[in-house]
Amino acid sequence: MSTVATWTPEDVANWARKVLNFAETSAKIIVEKAIDGEVLPLFESSADIVSLGIPYGSAIKLWAEIEEMKNPTVCSSKTQKIKFISDWTVEEVSNWAREQLNFDDEDLAALKNAEINGRMLLHIDNMKDLVDAQFSLGASVDLRTEIEIFKKTTCDSSTWIIERTVTTSNI
Repeated sequence: MSTVATWTPEDVANWARKVLNFAETSAKIIVEKAIDGEVLPLFESSADIVSLGIPYGSAIKLWAEIEEMKNPTVCSSKTQKIKFISDWTVEEVSNWAREQLNFDDEDLAALKNAEINGRMLLHIDNMKDLVDAQFSLGASVDLRTEIEIFKKTTCDSSTWIIERTVTTSNI
């Protein structure tokens, strides 16, 4: 495959299966809906992707990749000895939500079920996405507020990690 713009729906589906671990049913939706490389950058939010019938977790993964394609992260301080939020695993996001946001067991389960990693976390667009993923309203507000803080900081929120993370040992 050359550039994303030249991808066929089959190319997009194969990439989604291999890179994003899409289930066959989700990859099939991409082909059926004729989502090719020219269509990918036209999505305006993860809600657009969910509206195709793709499950929330997969939609967030795809949206995160689309956002990265549109606006690649460039930061000279990536050599710092900290782990950037975009590199967090699902487990690290869950640990952070438990320790920093005091998520209860139900909200932690919703977070894990949606398989939200750090990259996906940075690309959650709106409260509706969170509520649709079975988060409580309080947890949705807290998470959305923190996402806005992430987005307002530079260099993939490394400043936020240094200043705010005190008890998270995984970082």
